[in-house]
Amino acid sequence: MADKEYVLGNKARELLTYTNQATKIVTDDVSQRDVRKILQKIAALDDIRDVKQVCGQMIGYLDRKDKQGFTKAAYRCYGEDMRKTAKAIVRDIHAANGKMFVIEYEERLRLIGQILDGCSLMLEYIQICLDMGVISLEKSKVWTKKVLETCYASPCPGNAHGFMEGLSLHYYVHPGGWDDKGSATDFDEEAWYCTMGKALYMEELIGMHGAVLDQYDPGKEIGLIVDEWGTWYNVEPGTNPGFLYQQNTIRDALVAALHLNIFNKHCDRVKMACIAQMVNVLQSVILTEGEKMVLTPTYHVFHMFREHQGAELVESAVIGDGWITREGFDGPAIQESVSLKEDGSLLVTVANLSASDSYPVEIVFAEKKPRPGEVTGRILTGEIHAHNTFEEPDKVKEVAFEGIAATKEGISFTIPAHSVASLHIR
Repeated sequence: MADKEYVLGNKARELLTYTNQATKIVTDDVSQRDVRKILQKIAALDDIRDVKQVCGQMIGYLDRKDKQGFTKAAYRCYGEDMRKTAKAIVRDIHAANGKMFVIEYEERLRLIGQILDGCSLMLEYIQICLDMGVISLEKSKVWTKKVLETCYASPCPGNAHGFMEGLSLHYYVHPGGWDDKGSATDFDEEAWYCTMGKALYMEELIGMHGAVLDQYDPGKEIGLIVDEWGTWYNVEPGTNPGFLYQQNTIRDALVAALHLNIFNKHCDRVKMACIAQMVNVLQSVILTEGEKMVLTPTYHVFHMFREHQGAELVESAVIGDGWITREGFDGPAIQESVSLKEDGSLLVTVANLSASDSYPVEIVFAEKKPRPGEVTGRILTGEIHAHNTFEEPDKVKEVAFEGIAATKEGISFTIPAHSVASLHIR
């Protein structure tokens, strides 16, 4: 333990040094005083050429203030506490090293608990700063790595995995950006593809964090816990902004399917994933009003995907020309995952992310060759804005998927635009 904790102490000092460097204030905030001075300067000009010249200078001035990094406000909100947290981690490791495990183990374990709490808080702050554009993805990767190094004795031996059981990851999809997230029901195709592109970013986040974890936990003992995910729009008109109540359309169904397929394909590292939230808040599976209750399109996706739980992931891939390049989205039209259940049957879940095009799909099996009558399917589809209300609770719901045909090497079907399908192959 002594050797390991000595290394931890060194890594904690590196974390503190990096945190102090990364949280340096790079620019002042744009204040009301700044804006007033700019307007006063422009108002004093008579010649339009002078106005244009001053406006150009002011745009350059504001651009310099808007560059990535900690402003004074961001530092006060996050940076200052991040420095204090990193310093507390160093202090607690130093204190833990001074406790004898045999006779002071309770105090030693208490200090170790504080160290881990500090590391968890640092990771939370890093994610917040990344979401708000204060730091870059590359900087968040380096910072996350240094936090993990503080919990480990440089790539860990054997099956040891430090003091961590899980690493928390939060990521929300808000197509309009943080300040104006966009409407849940009133959107165009550009917003549709922006939403799909931001949802697909979960794949990159899991890959990036997973690669760092693999360096210290090659046996994948630590779970990546995606404990908050889903869409986040502006609240419904007339509702309390603090309650985060939003509707749920076919667009949300595709976001749910995309995420669940990603989580399933990374189930060796993603041990838990929790949509935010379950009832009446953000991307809910259920909406209520008094005694009334309605199931959302997201609920039906969860229902269609439920048998992935407890099953074994089967390697799968999509090959073909189904690629979409649009503003905000550059990725595959078709996305899938496959699981083998205990009874030997397969569950294939497929999502068509296109807002306008259907695609012919042929599934080729390396081993299993289903016969006619052995394949059943369910599908969830509808107009992209379609959603369930208390007046029309079943406008969007899963139904039997017809038109699945057996081929020489598997099965074939056409998946409609903006649809989610689940196939059971016995």
